[in-house]
Amino acid sequence: MIALREWLRRPIAEQRWLLAALVFVVGFGALVLVAPRLVDDDPARPTPTEIGSAPSPVIEATEPQSDSAEGADARPTARRFVNSYLAFIYGRAEAEDIAGVTAAVRRELAASRPRVPPALRQRRPRIVDLRLTQQTRDAVLATASVDDGDVAVYPIVFTLDRRRSGAWVVSRLAND
Repeated sequence: MIALREWLRRPIAEQRWLLAALVFVVGFGALVLVAPRLVDDDPARPTPTEIGSAPSPVIEATEPQSDSAEGADARPTARRFVNSYLAFIYGRAEAEDIAGVTAAVRRELAASRPRVPPALRQRRPRIVDLRLTQQTRDAVLATASVDDGDVAVYPIVFTLDRRRSGAWVVSRLAND
């Protein structure tokens, strides 16, 4: 405040000179910041049309799809697992009710039972995409995209192993 009073006491000619100097410095600073964006002399840098748009975070598939026919016989087990696992994590089922898992996975889930708040318990999750990728002849990596009405779709990633009997079983969860 004192500096402003002192500035106002100066002669008008000196005030105009200081004001002009201030306008020049601010203008020059803005030019220094904007000029590099106006002149693009780097041909290696991609133009905005070369970059493309980012994919949408929301998957809009109405029917679950598969990347390929590999491991297609594991699909029914994967779907049953995801549906029962969703019931478990949303507080509507017990670990014993989860379909198609090994005893070790079932024990792990029972030991780490989630505490489900009432707001989460009311949501109705649905599988919007299910992708299976064959890892080996007897192992498939599965990714289920789930929409529960929250901000974003989220993945559940797990591995299915084929037993000697030919049946598929969930042997590992990547999310936990």
